[in-house]
Amino acid sequence: MNVQVMVREEADFGDWVETGKRLIDQRRKADWALADWWSEGQKHHRDEPQFKLFAEQVAADAKRLTAMAKVAEAFPRHMRASNVSFEVHREIAALPPVERLSMIAQASNERWNERVAHQHVVEHRYEQGTLLPDDDPEYRSAVEIIRAWNRAPKEARRYFMDLATTAKLSVIVEDANA
Repeated sequence: MNVQVMVREEADFGDWVETGKRLIDQRRKADWALADWWSEGQKHHRDEPQFKLFAEQVAADAKRLTAMAKVAEAFPRHMRASNVSFEVHREIAALPPVERLSMIAQASNERWNERVAHQHVVEHRYEQGTLLPDDDPEYRSAVEIIRAWNRAPKEARRYFMDLATTAKLSVIVEDANA
């Protein structure tokens, strides 16, 4: 894949836009190619000493590549939307498999960016009650706080944040007279 781009200083706006579109398309293809490549490597070569050595050599990127591979596995080639960015696919990959296709179709139709996809995924998981696992008491407490936060008016949220900041994330004294 050739990623070289020559941008003329005197290029008109249309040429500049076309160059940008090509670069964005190349970036999208490169992200998927890296994700598929690392996924295949993990499946077929993970136990080879050379793979481990290579992974150590690219340690800064190994975690990123592993995360990208999970997206590739969540969205096999036939399930990918060509007009949806890799980042949007990554956000939607957090959903259960049966819910991904309808969400990716919506993302494609409405031209979501990463932030919008994240918001939709969080809202969907909140509505489904799957935002955090319920089998862990710490997560249950976090879910209760999140739900209370989401129900609270904006002024109550500001007040709570002031209290939490003042308490330096320690215990908040409920009774001001105490």
